Amino acid sequence: MPYCAAEFRKTPCSIHVVRPRKRLLGTYKPRTLEITLNANLGPSRFVFTFLHELAHHRINRDFWKQGERVAAHGAEWRHYFRELLWPLTRPDFPAFSEDYKEILYRYLPNIRASIPQNSPLYNYFMQEEIALGLKKAPESGPAEVVGLPALAEVPVGSTFTFRQKNYRKLKNRRSFALCEELSSKKNYLIRLYVGVQVEEVPKG
Repeated sequence: MPYCAAEFRKTPCSIHVVRPRKRLLGTYKPRTLEITLNANLGPSRFVFTFLHELAHHRINRDFWKQGERVAAHGAEWRHYFRELLWPLTRPDFPAFSEDYKEILYRYLPNIRASIPQNSPLYNYFMQEEIALGLKKAPESGPAEVVGLPALAEVPVGSTFTFRQKNYRKLKNRRSFALCEELSSKKNYLIRLYVGVQVEEVPKG
């Protein structure tokens, strides 16, 4: 991507794509000036993670090498990361969908070191990676996810169809939603990133 290449040239370092790790998507090593990125990231998450680590590299250049102690994910890092992400949200940026740009735009004011599992940004990354065959969905395949709204985006109290059954969303619980299956009146936990067909949203 020309944008990433241009930003990389401003602060060059070593980049290695490595085998997927369970708890890490990417790393930055200030002593060796090295960025590592997991090989199983979708295009959107790959660029996002690269820019996350590049912000660390710039913190190293501007602060750590000068002897200044700043937090790895403190205000300075958030500032650099926000500056790197902002151009991706512009209407004339060609590489990403309008849906992703809108999600990213809403993420910028409250940047975090990690992405909560029930967030729209996390769900977008998961749907993209499932569609590309990079990740597996425990409760659904790509056909059930792509093109449908994620359960995380459905308001509490709404009714929806999932796997040919009708449910009502009761509450969110971290990476799951507590839902009532309407015919049996039994409650189930369904992962927030699965795609569902919304039937009715509560008014007001």
